[in-house]
Amino acid sequence: MFKSSKSYLITFAALFSFSTALSQSGEIKKLVKKNDIKALENLFKKNPKEIEKLKKTNEEFLIIALNKNFKDLAKYLINNGANPNVQNLYGETALYIALEEDYLDIAELLINKGANLNVQNSYDETALQIALKYNYQDIAKLLIEKGVNLNAQNSVGETALHIASDNNFLDVVKLLINKGANFDLTTEDGGTALHIALKRGYLDVAKLLINKGANLNQTTKDGETALYIALEKGYLDIVELLINKGANLNLRYGKKTALYIALKGNYRDIAKLLIKNGANLNLQYGKDKKTALYIALEKDYLDIVELLINKGANLNLQCGKGKRTALYIALEKGYLDIVKLLITKGANLDLQDIVGKTALHLALEKDYLDIVKLLITKGANLDLQDIVGKTALHIASKKGYLDIVKLLKEAQLKK
Repeated sequence: MFKSSKSYLITFAALFSFSTALSQSGEIKKLVKKNDIKALENLFKKNPKEIEKLKKTNEEFLIIALNKNFKDLAKYLINNGANPNVQNLYGETALYIALEEDYLDIAELLINKGANLNVQNSYDETALQIALKYNYQDIAKLLIEKGVNLNAQNSVGETALHIASDNNFLDVVKLLINKGANFDLTTEDGGTALHIALKRGYLDVAKLLINKGANLNQTTKDGETALYIALEKGYLDIVELLINKGANLNLRYGKKTALYIALKGNYRDIAKLLIKNGANLNLQYGKDKKTALYIALEKDYLDIVELLINKGANLNLQCGKGKRTALYIALEKGYLDIVKLLITKGANLDLQDIVGKTALHLALEKDYLDIVKLLITKGANLDLQDIVGKTALHIASKKGYLDIVKLLKEAQLKK
């Protein structure tokens, strides 16, 4: 019986203490809502223990003061130890609200008074991310120097480095890098800080990230690389930097490579740079299986055609629905110097297109008699027939090229 009575007494005392605490915190809340600093001072003078309760309670005293724009009261509460880490229903602390309301002096005070810098709100945003979002770069720098988690990701995967890069905050990006921020964390769409900087056209930020060791070959969920974005934007100096830093030149975006994009986009200087630095010259693209050499010929980029030939591009790949070679296209377009170069470099003279024509057939049809003579001299097969059975001799005879007929017959006799 005695033990039972004692138990009741203890329970009653605990309930009384809890009730008293509620009553006292209720009194504090009432005065906070009234913005009555004087009354709070009197309360704390009469009972200094109340300040301890101010520190330990989970009541939203600071949040109430900030939401009501009672800035002096907020400072008073902070300086008297009010718990700065209490969160509202949205997961926001006093620091978040101070930043959102542009109370930068209060934000700085909270930081220096030891507020938890790494609390994340309902969107998983940190105070650092909020500061960057609102362009408070000085506050962001202070948070970084105070040791905030640099690599926390919000609900869409963004880190402070993503946000700083997205806003062209070069100094903040430098500081984040120097403090060890992870370059390669990705947003929900697979983008890195480098992808973001390039898409936004912030080239100084992009160069810094590249030079400091960002992953150059990371692809977004859509397959974009840094090189692809730089090409699409025409950033030749960035492309050159990416190449020199070892970016993979042959990663495909869809079915395209960097060289294909450069040629199709009329970025001739970039195409040359890619060719000179080891891009795969013989990949074939699309249903027509076009090569870089084929595309360059189609677009009349004769300097690039010559470069591709001299860099060892396969001269004999057949492209397009017509199964045409580079030699065929050059003849068709009348690029006789290119034709001669292709022949000299060992192009197959006897490949036939979809209707059975060879380079010799086409040269005769086009009246390129010097080329016909060169093809004969270089050993072109004189007996190949097109789809209707014509040989080179048939065409030469029909056109009345008697000297060519004679040359063809002499070549046949030599066999």
